[in-house]
Amino acid sequence: MKASSVDADSREQLIKDHLTNRINQLTLNLQLAESKAINFHAEVRALHKRLAIAEEAKEKSIEELKQATTVQAQLKDDLATTTRSYEGQLRMMSEHLASMNEKLTTQKDEIDELKMQQAMSKVSIYLKFIFIVESWNLVQAFLMNKKTRFPHQPAQSQP
Repeated sequence: MKASSVDADSREQLIKDHLTNRINQLTLNLQLAESKAINFHAEVRALHKRLAIAEEAKEKSIEELKQATTVQAQLKDDLATTTRSYEGQLRMMSEHLASMNEKLTTQKDEIDELKMQQAMSKVSIYLKFIFIVESWNLVQAFLMNKKTRFPHQPAQSQP
């Protein structure tokens, strides 16, 4: 029985060693799997945190985009209003300038006409003066001629 006892002990030892090796191997595999699971869990948490940060950034960017779009629309509206205002002012100034040019032209024409009338008036006065002087000369010549032709007639009294 000793030999079978040694065989049984030896066999039991071999099974024990084999199972111990298997347990150690499985323990190592389990530790490796747990290590990987911990790493994966940490990576998942980090990715989840990055995702949350990215979503916050996305929401913030969306809000900033909405605000920028609102500001842009308001600026476009302000620009359009300012452009219309400036165009209206420019149109009014152009009309005013045209009106002032027209008035200036009218005034210049009136001044030219008045100058012409004044010149014509001076010419007319000069011509009248010449006419009066010439008429006077004719009257004097007539009277002189009358005295020489009819020296006996008494001078008529003038009323």
